[in-house]
Amino acid sequence: MATKDQFSFLGGEPKPENSTLRPMDIQLKQESASPKESIPSGQTGLPWDTRGASFDSFTSTFLLVVSSPRRAFRLMSPGGGILRPMHFALVGMCVGGIGLFLLNLAATVLLNPSASTANSQASVQLGLTGLILIIGIPISMLGLLLQAMVLHYCLRLTGSGKRGFEATYRVIAYATGSNWVLVAIPFIGVVIQPIWQVCEIILGLAVVHESSVGRVVFAVLLPIFMVILLGVLLVALTALIVSVSP
Repeated sequence: MATKDQFSFLGGEPKPENSTLRPMDIQLKQESASPKESIPSGQTGLPWDTRGASFDSFTSTFLLVVSSPRRAFRLMSPGGGILRPMHFALVGMCVGGIGLFLLNLAATVLLNPSASTANSQASVQLGLTGLILIIGIPISMLGLLLQAMVLHYCLRLTGSGKRGFEATYRVIAYATGSNWVLVAIPFIGVVIQPIWQVCEIILGLAVVHESSVGRVVFAVLLPIFMVILLGVLLVALTALIVSVSP
């Protein structure tokens, strides 16, 4: 007597292939049939971190941070030390300072019809620029460190400093180095640079520390409020001393 399996090629009910497979074999077969989705492995690093110090990596990092700060600081690793971002900030400050000097030099030459006057003023500007670079760069690096310390303390007060001081410093250094290049843009560079730098720092800290923009804005404004409050207290104390003195 013919069975159903013998006529399965005619359209009968086929025998299940997985009837003798164990549950573990079925699971492995399903996983091999459908490829897994790629899961991001976290921050991959900015070009300056991954490629090393070069003109190409500086330009790529600068354009990424300035044009798309949220994407840039999602890529940025919150760890890895502070030397590389410090180096980036130093290069950005030098590029912006030299660019600003060249703009002032060109304006001096174009606006002064007298060649001797233009040469003397250009010499003075060159000397001042060199003095600023020699003295100002170490002060700027120290100021960058102090700024990160104060801002990270304010982030901790608002419950936003999740990733630690290193992540805060890296955001500030990359934002500062990138935006200092904007100073070299004629006429509008010195105006848009501080505004966009603050915006980038706020967006970057919110992304890196996984906090809300409102909390980060409050943390950024908190030192200003404290300075204003301290100034008001000093004025009130001075007025009180003057009023009670004979």
